[in-house]
Amino acid sequence: MKYKIIIGLSLLLLLIGCNGKSSTSLTSDTISSSNTIWSSSEYSSIELSDFSSSTVSEESSNTTSCNDTISSQISSEVSSLDSSSIQDNNYITSIKECKEKAKQLTSEVNDKNVAESDLMVNIKAKLLARFDAITTKSGYGDRYKLLVVNSEGYIYLKVDVKIYSKLENKIGCYFDIVGNLSLYCGEVELTVSDMPTEINHVDDQYENLYTSKSLRQIYDHLSSIYLNCKGCGYSSLVKFTGKYLATMDDVVLLFSDGDNIIQVHGPKKFKNGLSVGTVYDIYGAMNMYNFKPGIEYIYSKVNTQTSINDYDKSKLNTIENEKIYAIKYENDKNSNYPSYSKQFEELRIYKGYANVYQKDYKYNVVLNDKYNKGVGYDTYTSAKNDKALFIKNESCVGLTDFTFCPFNECVLENVYIEVVVAPYLWNTNKYWQVYVLENSISLISNV
Repeated sequence: MKYKIIIGLSLLLLLIGCNGKSSTSLTSDTISSSNTIWSSSEYSSIELSDFSSSTVSEESSNTTSCNDTISSQISSEVSSLDSSSIQDNNYITSIKECKEKAKQLTSEVNDKNVAESDLMVNIKAKLLARFDAITTKSGYGDRYKLLVVNSEGYIYLKVDVKIYSKLENKIGCYFDIVGNLSLYCGEVELTVSDMPTEINHVDDQYENLYTSKSLRQIYDHLSSIYLNCKGCGYSSLVKFTGKYLATMDDVVLLFSDGDNIIQVHGPKKFKNGLSVGTVYDIYGAMNMYNFKPGIEYIYSKVNTQTSINDYDKSKLNTIENEKIYAIKYENDKNSNYPSYSKQFEELRIYKGYANVYQKDYKYNVVLNDKYNKGVGYDTYTSAKNDKALFIKNESCVGLTDFTFCPFNECVLENVYIEVVVAPYLWNTNKYWQVYVLENSISLISNV
């Protein structure tokens, strides 16, 4: 209430200082505009900084009318009040300061490597991405994460499902954010309980904040970060150059830098702006999800200066059913599974036979190292027990016929094949999934 009184007095003084009827008219317009901003908010609590940011964003004209002067002075007055209010409450207003202050929390972490503080933070930043840390164990707090950035750097937010869901379609927007400084498995965060307020801001990609790395360097970095009990962890902004090899699914794309591969995750339909076979500079955030390393996609640029080959079969290591089934992870047990995490770094050669298992009267293609005399598996369980590799490709799952399946000529046949695959994941149903590069299938011999 005291802020409204001061603003009202400021308006009155400014009106006295302006001459002519136009002053009154313009001031009325300004007040009307601010009311529109306030009434359009989804939430009842209105931040003073909202009014300030909205007013400033409207002052893009180079004219020097009385309206410009009044709006500019009102904005300055409100910003001053807002700043002094934050200072009075000892708010941290800098991402850099957050990361400095967070060092004090390292000695206060609980047995989950998480610490919460009473230090209040108020920053303005751009929303880059959303994550799900999936664990619901006590001691971690809310499972959902938001990645935000401004000119000083990046920081993660810990939020509840309501905030996480509300901001699904707000990637790229700017927000006024209030929260408490916290630590999560070595990464600085803000624990945010109130819905961030969307604000007007000049857009910026903050390209200088992304560190260029090779995929080998990215993997080396991710092998050293702390993970929660579900194998999830988040880290810094990165840029790498890679060729878009394949679409694993709607939200996971496969890239290669010629030596290593990596899975790039993004929001729904982010692949629509990219073309398979093109080389890109990918800007994103390094992360681990269920002990699997990857990149969360932020944005990309076509790179016409770099040439990257798809693969050289003669340089690829093989993947074998028995051996890879011995490599897996378990939730809530070990802090890391390096042998499992390393499976996703390179393309592999597979040699064997194409088989199928049935589910809901449809067929799904699997790879096995022995011929089953033209007999498929009745269930996925029997295929799993035989240590089959389950193919992830859309063209190989839920089939009623094999017309468009790349294994059409060899499935259930005594045909020994060779194919290039990328390990996809150890499924929670306890079987290995792989993604097949469909143009790599070749016949070794007809036995």
